[in-house]
Amino acid sequence: MKYIKLFEQYLTEGKLNKKDVAYQLSIDYSGNTKPKITKFNNKGMTVFYGYKVNPDDVIASLNKLEPSLKVKHKEWNDIMTGGGTHTFIFEAKVNEINSKKFKDFKSKYVATPPRWATAVAQEKDGKWFYYENEPVVTPSGMKSTGRKLDMDFQGDPKTWNKKPHSFFVANGRVTEGKVNKFLKEEIFINEEDTYTDYPEAAKKNAKKAIEWKEKYGRDEVTAATRVGWARAHQLAGGEALSADTVKRMAAFNRHRKNSKISPKHKDTPWKDNGYVAWLTWGGDEGVDWAMRQSEKMDKS
Repeated sequence: MKYIKLFEQYLTEGKLNKKDVAYQLSIDYSGNTKPKITKFNNKGMTVFYGYKVNPDDVIASLNKLEPSLKVKHKEWNDIMTGGGTHTFIFEAKVNEINSKKFKDFKSKYVATPPRWATAVAQEKDGKWFYYENEPVVTPSGMKSTGRKLDMDFQGDPKTWNKKPHSFFVANGRVTEGKVNKFLKEEIFINEEDTYTDYPEAAKKNAKKAIEWKEKYGRDEVTAATRVGWARAHQLAGGEALSADTVKRMAAFNRHRKNSKISPKHKDTPWKDNGYVAWLTWGGDEGVDWAMRQSEKMDKS
């Protein structure tokens, strides 16, 4: 059976974003003036540095966020006032295989709905249908009058109670908009390639970080990137993790030095950025589990 990942999850796992890259570059930089990204898109980026750093170090920082991304250093340009800019090219888009699967799905389901269909929605059991009239969300599922056609596509039912999905269809094509973007950016993952057997302690660690964030706000809980918080919500919600996500969790072992609360924050652990970030990835139990799973993958 095939499942789908939400658009937000795809963004965090399949692409880099400027904010997270800027954060990673700054913590990996030893100079006084933090690096500044002056250009960033899906083709590459340009970064200002106070002095000429080794471009391989910058690439290493990028690969901490996205191990599968292929990056090539293009050039260094000196600036008369001091420092200069490194320009990098992203040679290959990440998740190319998944992107192909998505295109196949889009061409089959999204581009050619029945002419009479005005909406598409996911039922409570995870199945997707075309509807002649816009369905209404009820506790028992979607309710609608008129024709209804099974799309022959099975989504993850676990997401339904959290966020039922439906969107409009017009003139035989899905209309643009927020809900349309949800489907257009989804990618497939196979059930056999997902993992849900991570320890309860990993879920509790992630929940603790989320609870601190909700209780004290971002003014006090300043830790973790968007990727980290997305991971925390995955773990806390008991969601299935892709093999790639498990690999990322295992790679987070490089931050094990943050697995203990620093003496400075013994009374206010939510202010310990390193420790909170560690919890968002499942803490000791989550990372240890991911490392074991990753090792099994490598041997298979």
